[in-house]
Amino acid sequence: MPLYTYVMSYQGKTKVSQHRHSNFTGFLGVPILNAFPNLKPSFDALFRMRPQPVSNAERAWASSVEIAGEDFTLHVIETRA
Repeated sequence: MPLYTYVMSYQGKTKVSQHRHSNFTGFLGVPILNAFPNLKPSFDALFRMRPQPVSNAERAWASSVEIAGEDFTLHVIETRA
């Protein structure tokens, strides 16, 4: 299974985690809620995020969503070990 690196930012805090999954889109909740457990009430909005490919980068995706007036940003990189 691929290794994905998740870089998440919210309210001035940046967190990074890595997880192995068959794909990154079906498992977005795992790294997000591990890094920012206080966002559980906003899980529906976070789960609906659809990261789009980052231009000029291979195996990298990004997305953002506004939660309580603050932007939550997510970057996902397929990391080759």
